[in-house]
Amino acid sequence: MINLQRILVPIEYRTSEGAVLIHACSLAQKYDAELHLLHVVEDRVFGRFRASSRHETVRLAREDLEALPDGIAASNVKTKREVRQGSPSQVIV
Repeated sequence: MINLQRILVPIEYRTSEGAVLIHACSLAQKYDAELHLLHVVEDRVFGRFRASSRHETVRLAREDLEALPDGIAASNVKTKREVRQGSPSQVIV
């Protein structure tokens, strides 16, 4: 039997995560698991946010993550949203 406690969903800035979030939310409901939404701000791409500084880039990324569809909230799934800096391959693992 599968016993999921946390489900990690890496989020890329302004891409379409709709189907991924719906599926992850469904799994979280089924297994009573926490959904962990993670966006990693890479040092080399912080200009993509049209930000003047790395601090502003992280702030904008947090705002974007908080603005994700609130279908998650309606599902009563416990959700953690986090923005980190670094290399996605290092941070996610």
